[in-house]
Amino acid sequence: MGEELALRHLRGKGYEIVRVNQRVQRGEIDIICRKGGLLVFVEVRTRSESESALPDDFIDRKKLQRWTNAALQYMEEVHWQGEYRFDLITVTRQRGFHRRLSLRHYEDVWFPGWDENS
Repeated sequence: MGEELALRHLRGKGYEIVRVNQRVQRGEIDIICRKGGLLVFVEVRTRSESESALPDDFIDRKKLQRWTNAALQYMEEVHWQGEYRFDLITVTRQRGFHRRLSLRHYEDVWFPGWDENS
């Protein structure tokens, strides 16, 4: 349900969906899309309202390393030479009678402490 909402959001913002649930030897990427000449690797995280809501709580250093390695492998396989970035989309299931979903799209995610030397 989270990925489907994320896909609708991305399409609505003009992104071209390239791949969904792309598996490579080094990991999996939820959504790969393009906007203009930019390749975007999107991680989708769905949580309940009671769970943490900060973007850096959704992806730890180990997940970031797997995500980065998978993206690098994908770019090698398709011979991508252009620019790229990593986005995070969080989908939160809100409590209540209608169980609404809210979506936040964080573009170009990179958090303090997330560097190649850590």
